[in-house]
Amino acid sequence: MSHTHGHDPHHSGHGVFDDERVALMIGAEGESAGPLTAEAIERATAALRGGRDDVRRVADLGCGPGVEACALATAFPAALIVALDGSPAMRAAAQRRVGEAGLSARVEVGAIDLDGDLSSLGAFDLVWTAQALHHLRDEAATLARVAALLRPGGVLCVLERLDPAELVASDDLGRPGLWERVAGAQAAWHADRSASAPATGLEGYAALVGEAGFGVVDSGPLRSVATLEGSPGAAPLVARYVQGALRNLTDRLDPADIEALRALDGGGSARVSHLEVRQSRTLVIGRAPGA
Repeated sequence: MSHTHGHDPHHSGHGVFDDERVALMIGAEGESAGPLTAEAIERATAALRGGRDDVRRVADLGCGPGVEACALATAFPAALIVALDGSPAMRAAAQRRVGEAGLSARVEVGAIDLDGDLSSLGAFDLVWTAQALHHLRDEAATLARVAALLRPGGVLCVLERLDPAELVASDDLGRPGLWERVAGAQAAWHADRSASAPATGLEGYAALVGEAGFGVVDSGPLRSVATLEGSPGAAPLVARYVQGALRNLTDRLDPADIEALRALDGGGSARVSHLEVRQSRTLVIGRAPGA
């Protein structure tokens, strides 16, 4: 099963992902997905043959601004985390985050082309990839190369977006229930779009992992609700959400709601300091053959 997407901003070093503001936004999204990340790490740990202290090398492929890399370093205190991304802006953000967390001695940040040769990376006990596979030209081919990186019995953990994120800002812009209406309209729009162009989905990713030579030992949806308070990434996260609504939902929302969103898009998102973020992920965990 091969899926072609025609672009790979995570490894190209160009385009939308190579931007400091986008790195801030993705960092905020990652922070708000902390409960999801923690659960995925617990389930990946359960799939390992040994305990946490037996894990010596972990790869975070498509690490973005380093939120998960730091979580992995905390979860596996004896491990070296190799955090890799193709975007200079993402790597710079990851390097800053790692340094601020005091983890520079155990987290190495580097460049990668996930559609290229991975053999020089060495062997790993755990490979983590969160919201990176769908950007690749050939997910199946990359997963086959990833399989060669894992030690016998090593574990692959794949996380991909399940449903669109929902945001509820502290300011309803004088339109009570605005954010719930936006979320409902967005869900309907996404359902219509998915019906005409189906996403890979849980079964698809489980099949891809299995076809790459892994035994699928765990899979399913993960969901979380978290609050961001005073995060520098909250404003760009809201801005992206509002711009998406203005781009896709103008025929699904009341004109007064659209007018309020346009006013927020005109620069008001900077005043959003309290933000509730609801997210969901598809989780697939595979184990490499061997003892």
